[in-house]
Amino acid sequence: MSKKKSYMDIHNILNESIIKKVFQWFVATPALKKSKKFQDSLKQLNKDVKEFEDALNDQLSDINPDAKKIKVEPYKLKDFI
Repeated sequence: MSKKKSYMDIHNILNESIIKKVFQWFVATPALKKSKKFQDSLKQLNKDVKEFEDALNDQLSDINPDAKKIKVEPYKLKDFI
């Protein structure tokens, strides 16, 4: 009897994940780095997050002056890959 094709076969899973990683390294990442539209959107997102962080810290200091400030890390290209 022939072996049934299983999509959960370890070789199929390894092949799919390797192909996905190679695609991300060589195609997706350079395309996003070169994309002016994506870079501008990322800068705008970071600016908006900074404004939100400042407003939140202002409100928090009004409520409790001893409260610890909130710091949100800026987004990077790696966060979207």
